[in-house]
Amino acid sequence: MPTQNPRLNRIVVVHQGALGDFLLVLGVLEGLHRCSPDIRMGLWTRTEHFRLIEDKPYVDGFHPAGGPELLPFFDAEQWRRAVPPSFFTNAHEIFFFGQESSRAVADRLGRRTSASVHWLQSFPGPGVALHASRFVADQVRALGWEVQDAAACISPSPEDRGHVAHWLDEGTGGPGHGGTPGGAACAGGKPVAVHPGSGGRAKVWPLARWWGLLEWMRKEKGVPVLMILGPADEHLYPFASAARRIGVRLVEGLSLPRLAALLSGCRLYVGNDSGVSHLAAATSIPAAVIFGPTDPRVWAPAGANVRVVRASWDPATNLLWPPSSVETPSETIKSSLEEFLPARC
Repeated sequence: MPTQNPRLNRIVVVHQGALGDFLLVLGVLEGLHRCSPDIRMGLWTRTEHFRLIEDKPYVDGFHPAGGPELLPFFDAEQWRRAVPPSFFTNAHEIFFFGQESSRAVADRLGRRTSASVHWLQSFPGPGVALHASRFVADQVRALGWEVQDAAACISPSPEDRGHVAHWLDEGTGGPGHGGTPGGAACAGGKPVAVHPGSGGRAKVWPLARWWGLLEWMRKEKGVPVLMILGPADEHLYPFASAARRIGVRLVEGLSLPRLAALLSGCRLYVGNDSGVSHLAAATSIPAAVIFGPTDPRVWAPAGANVRVVRASWDPATNLLWPPSSVETPSETIKSSLEEFLPARC
């Protein structure tokens, strides 16, 4: 196993990918820390991702991804004269996450720094039916580290929790900026959060089915519903506008820490295969995640609080709105949600 000398146990983790991928890797980092409590990790990642975990006990520094510092290492000649970023100074090892195109970058960086640089494939390729977290953990174990099986865990700050709780109870200001649902949004107790979007549009459960689910939750179950919209969800505005007319409240423009706090205050989350679904699962609330074209054996959020719902649909018509007909929720989706919903508010 790698040395347990605390002075040498600083790892720099380079992860520049999407939110869902980051949270799948985060579970591995949590498991690594549980087995090696003295380890310290510097994070080279997206600022919003870092803000989710900046209070973790193993975090030892941050550098925002996306700058020019690594660009010379992408060039077949420039890397030979490149000076490694100072953030890598005093690193014992560097875990460089990415896909095949980044392998050469990690190799070049390893030749220009005293740290041991390990390229780690951030998720399995097509045809590999192994959960992404297990896939990553096995690579770390192959380097000699012990890694406990663990799921990502996000604990929102008291400030973010307090702001969201005040918004839900009083309706003074929005959880991000703007909007005043307050008591009207939350009559009937804690709300259900839904995110009908996804970074991959083919992964969106058909809007006709989403509409049937929203009507069922609002009219039959009587629960307040918050619809989360992200930067990639502009094409859903007509659908969201219709949802407002049946009492669904829209939430948009939130930072990831504030969104995590909002999710942690909900009774239940329902979403597609998306980064927001992984974030909801990481806050430990019950989360029902609907999978169609992607494989939940690889991509499902980890945790006992997660319910996976399998479905199929035509990606050529899933975003059609308004639909030719509304589809009532299947018994499969209802049974996944019923235990978390009241008989009738």
